[in-house]
This record gives sequence, C-alpha cells and structure tokens, in this order.
Amino acid sequence: MNKVSLVSLLMLALLVSGVAVFGQDAPLSYPELNGDWASVSCEQRPPADQPTYLKREITFQDGEIAIVFHQFADAACTEPTFSFYFGGSYEILGDSTVAEGAKEANITITDVRITPDSDGFAGFLNSAETGTCGAEAWEVGTQQAVSETGCSVLGLPAGLVTTEYEIFYVLNDFMFFGARPLDGSFLSEPEKRPTALLVPVMKAE
Repeated sequence: MNKVSLVSLLMLALLVSGVAVFGQDAPLSYPELNGDWASVSCEQRPPADQPTYLKREITFQDGEIAIVFHQFADAACTEPTFSFYFGGSYEILGDSTVAEGAKEANITITDVRITPDSDGFAGFLNSAETGTCGAEAWEVGTQQAVSETGCSVLGLPAGLVTTEYEIFYVLNDFMFFGARPLDGSFLSEPEKRPTALLVPVMKAE
C-alpha cells in the first residue's frame, strides 16, 4: 500500500469516527412539533369529583415551548376564570412505545404567569399573603409572573422550576400529549410518564 493510500485511509477512519461521536452527542429533534396548536373543543381534566375545564394554546419552536391554559367554570368553556402561561424548553429523549412515531420528552418549565379573567378569581388570588402570589395586586385581564414568588393559594412554590416527564405524538394535523394522572397530579417524576395519549390539539392555520 502506497503512502497516499495509507493517508487516505487514516483520514477516512478519522472522519467516520468523528461522525459517530458527533451523532451520539447531537440532540434528538422532532421537527413535526414546530408551529402553533390549539384545542379542538372544550376539554375536561380530572379528578372526576372536581373537574376543570380548559382550552389549550401551544407553540413549539426548535426546543422552546410556550403553553397557555385558558380555564373556565363550565363544561361549555363559556365562563372564563383565569389563564395559566407556562414557558420553557423541551428535550426529545427517544422513541415511546405508546404509539408508533411517539417520542418521550422532558419539559422544563421556567416561566409561569397567571391572568385572572374574572372578578372572583382576582379576589381569590388577592387573598394570598402579600408577596406569596405575584408582586402586585391582581386585576382582571392583567398578567403577572409568579415564577419567583410562587402562588401560595394555588400551591405553587417560590422559585418555581419544574420538569414534566411527557410524551409527544404528531399525526397529520393533530398533536397529542400524554394522558394526565387520574388524581389530577403533575407528571413530576419519571415513573409518571404517560402510557396513553391525551385528547389532541390541532395545528393552527
């Protein structure tokens, strides 16, 4: 084997090994998620004895996520009470066994905001001890960040940063999260990662 051929083989070996290493380190992606999604209709959440009703608006963009839950007092979603905003990032971990094409993912929430949409709910938030649910008095239609203060009357701790252990699944114009626990708790532990799908949101035009 001549010198030129030996050098070529060494360069090829380095290139192949480099691609392999980079391939292991490269973050997984799920480009089908990118875009805006919204609830098809009013949705009900557990627990069954005290259900909540909501509509969702979700935006995915290259590892970043923004979610708005519009909460309502009635099953037709005609009486708004408040809105929750959650912002943060997500990481795709790999394939899920829940459905072909579904992905396991972790969502890290670092930005939480609340908007009271009724006088009753604004009053409820204002019942919290000063500084334990937002920095200012609550007013209908005015959003406040609660990531630093938490919100004691809603059970949200101060310095709120949380991870949700999720699954994502995109099928045509529909996007599914994992089904929520029947007790209404959060997906706050790997063992709580869903094994079924929630009702979908639809791609917004």
